[in-house]
Amino acid sequence: MKIARTIALLLIAVTLFDSCNKKKDPEPEPAPVVPTINGSMTANLNGNSWTSVKNYAELLIDDTDQISAIAINGETADNMFVWGIDFPTADPNIAVGNHDMGLTRDDAVMIYVKKTANGGTLIEHSPDEGTINITAVDNVNKKISGTFTLLAHKIGSTAAADSIKITNGVFTNISFTTRHQQ
Repeated sequence: MKIARTIALLLIAVTLFDSCNKKKDPEPEPAPVVPTINGSMTANLNGNSWTSVKNYAELLIDDTDQISAIAINGETADNMFVWGIDFPTADPNIAVGNHDMGLTRDDAVMIYVKKTANGGTLIEHSPDEGTINITAVDNVNKKISGTFTLLAHKIGSTAAADSIKITNGVFTNISFTTRHQQ
């Protein structure tokens, strides 16, 4: 479980850094693989409607340790939600089921990120608990759907006003790519 969580966190970190448009290395780099962007994602963020304008997901399979994880991202111009789910095997077929963080299964990682003025990202909320329910998977066409919730607090604050509550989250037909690592 610890290795899978680490892989999920690494996958989320890579995804967050990939979303930042700044490049510090002047050396030319090969063109990155552009994630498939489609499907829909909506939620209530502190009681207000939130609709993602960019959705993508990536299934990471670590062939060496025989585990896998998926990261699902939804973002707007102002913020981003990132979810990572650990799977106990390196199976390329994702299964329908419930996943959570800080509750019973504790096999998910969830992050709420605000975007900075220069297009970077700033993690300023620490998750308390959350759920992801994968309700449908099309492993042939690589699409995933489900629901989600999240409770988080602003790092360094215990004030109720600095908490976020995400409810009624729904993601539908988000395409995912698969990446194998050894």
